[in-house]
Amino acid sequence: MAHGCASSAWTIGFCALHNWMLALFDQRAQEEAFATRPFLAPAPLAPAGRGVPTGEGVRLTGRWSWATGVMHGNWIIVAALCGPDDGIYPALALVPAGDIQIEDVWHTDGMRATGSNDVVITDVFVPGHRLVLVSDIYTGTAPCAGLHDAGTYRWPMVPALSLLAAMPALGGAERAAEVYAERLSQRVLAYEGVMQKDKTIARAHLAEARVRLRARTSSTTRCSGSSATST
Repeated sequence: MAHGCASSAWTIGFCALHNWMLALFDQRAQEEAFATRPFLAPAPLAPAGRGVPTGEGVRLTGRWSWATGVMHGNWIIVAALCGPDDGIYPALALVPAGDIQIEDVWHTDGMRATGSNDVVITDVFVPGHRLVLVSDIYTGTAPCAGLHDAGTYRWPMVPALSLLAAMPALGGAERAAEVYAERLSQRVLAYEGVMQKDKTIARAHLAEARVRLRARTSSTTRCSGSSATST
């Protein structure tokens, strides 16, 4: 997909991976969120919010940047520091899109179509079943990990996110190499009157790019296999 549009690959890839993140939440949260198909949720994971305990949940307030896909989202997953002042813990919170405010700040030259604007949440109640402790995700003890035997529920989150983030860049680089090769085969150099494809240095640059891409593709494939089998 990144061969055609890196922004689309980035956004759709993360929206897909965030469905996996939702599968780590309590089953009640999943039933609520998956009731609306497709489930589309950005997930800015810097703990830029504060969840103050109240009743059976927390009152959540904060501002998060780089909420990729938020312009199409129907839910959002955000990281926050929750609990009392003397017992704060990082958690992920699942919030309906109707409870957030989108700040239009994403004015970039590249990847503009990801719509990665800021999100503001002000004193929104989040019930306890829509929270999952970050420590539980890291230790493979998230709520739904106890319901299913599949290793998928115990993937390490940061490597999974990093692997996904690398894929649009790799796809864009593959297409750039293809475009360069196409131009190389057609371009006549000014003042020399020879085809650029016949220049040794041009062929060397292309060969180096292709070798680097093959190495990175192979590395990504190995990492993908490792994540899929990790528990």
